[in-house]
Amino acid sequence: MPTHLPLLYVVVLNWNNPMDTLHCLECVARSSYLQLQIVVVDNGSSDDSVVRIRTAFPDYTLLQNRTNLGYASGNNSGIHYSLKRGADYVVLLNNDAFVKPDTLSSLVLTAESDVTIAAAGCKVPFYDTPYRLWAAGEAFPHGLYPLDDGRFDTPRDITYAAGCCILLRRVALEQIGLLDPRFFCYFEEQDWCLRATNAGYRIVYVPEAVVYHRVAASSGGFSPLYHYLFVRNYLYMSEKHGRVGLHIWRIHDALLVWLRELLRIMMAPGPSRLRRAWAATRGALDFFYGRFGVPPTGL
Repeated sequence: MPTHLPLLYVVVLNWNNPMDTLHCLECVARSSYLQLQIVVVDNGSSDDSVVRIRTAFPDYTLLQNRTNLGYASGNNSGIHYSLKRGADYVVLLNNDAFVKPDTLSSLVLTAESDVTIAAAGCKVPFYDTPYRLWAAGEAFPHGLYPLDDGRFDTPRDITYAAGCCILLRRVALEQIGLLDPRFFCYFEEQDWCLRATNAGYRIVYVPEAVVYHRVAASSGGFSPLYHYLFVRNYLYMSEKHGRVGLHIWRIHDALLVWLRELLRIMMAPGPSRLRRAWAATRGALDFFYGRFGVPPTGL
């Protein structure tokens, strides 16, 4: 590491999941990186999360949102707080993601090697089956999770870094802005990374930075809410970056996404397929009506 260590803020978002959050914070506390500040953002939890986090880690900053603002706006609270206090880098860390002691140091060291690096991502094994990878910088397609057999031990440029643990450079955040709150949850890190690459920055994969991820512990897996957000946000991101056609082609492209998601619902495990199919349909409709941000209740 350089003699003068950059100031790193780690932002951990919690929503009604204190057990994972406490484990996550314990892992961060064992980090080898010394110039480190931790910010916990509670996203309007209705359980005893705030009391338990404050009791276990009284020296950590704890920000409280009144309601569940989602991944984008919830993390934006922590990013804004960190930048105001001089952060050189901000790491967004899911509360169900657990870093190894040298992970944060590896991320900062890589970012310090090139000022054009806007974001850095990690090697992400499954928490329960660590011999399989959920992501190598970018997340693998659902069900196609390879063995961690050495094929993914080489640093490389990537399209985006998975948001379960992503390092963001201060200068890039100031230039292109924070996460887009219209997503609420899902695809916001992909959108941010695309905005960064369009501005001339690099997004890189750091295989030495390892994070064990308890996948879907905080999002509830293949729920109706997941399918709603996936369809709506996929279409929004695609349109935002010129991947959805105009006029009649916009309808055509949206129908293809909707039909693919219905097929996935029929094949994926989870609660009522009918409820999930309706949620995916509602996601497509809300995309057309321009209804973004906080999802509707009762999905």
